[in-house]
Amino acid sequence: MSYEKLRELRTKEIIEQETFDESRIRKAIEDKRELYLKDRTTALRARQVLNGVITVEKFIELAKIKADKNIAKRLAELDEKLNRIANASGVESITIAVDWVRNSTWGNNPHAEVEVCTANRCATYYGTASGCGYDKESASVAQALNQSSAVLKLLYDNKERALQRDEKATSRDVLGYGSGYSVLPYFEGGVGINCFARILEGLSYDKDCPVAYKWEHTACGKRYDVYSVRKV
Repeated sequence: MSYEKLRELRTKEIIEQETFDESRIRKAIEDKRELYLKDRTTALRARQVLNGVITVEKFIELAKIKADKNIAKRLAELDEKLNRIANASGVESITIAVDWVRNSTWGNNPHAEVEVCTANRCATYYGTASGCGYDKESASVAQALNQSSAVLKLLYDNKERALQRDEKATSRDVLGYGSGYSVLPYFEGGVGINCFARILEGLSYDKDCPVAYKWEHTACGKRYDVYSVRKV
């Protein structure tokens, strides 16, 4: 799959995010907002324009050059990512093992180990989470799942098919809660592990999708949980 719609919409999204706004830069210089100006060029250039070492016009010229470079870099990264995921093999199974490690400050922290098997090979990815006030288990598992091109291919394929029918379709429209807000879908952290089960088991809702998966909570203990995803 070439991901024509994903490529088109993500390209538009990147360009919008890097939009060069001259009026905002002039206002930031007037208000001496050094942090904003630093992000547009460099810390040195921000100090220089605020101290009168370079002119406002020169700063704007440099900011425009940086914006163009950022767009070119991000589009090149997008091209590499989409090509890599498009060429990934199909997922046969996923095994997720979460060990809960005691931390004196944050209590039990999850350490996720995710093995993704395709027809050609198995690869292992890792994720961790700490802190409090959110679902740490899903955060650690999401970190690991999002490293796998084969897993992301499942999401991208379904999103691309949906966009071919309706380019206004969001990731959540297509895949459900926990699949991200960007044009490119991903597993969100902090949403609860059951969201990932619904996303993966829901892939076969599409009549053009040739695969279906079954999620199971296969083992659990005081300090561990194991989940498996199998092709059915």
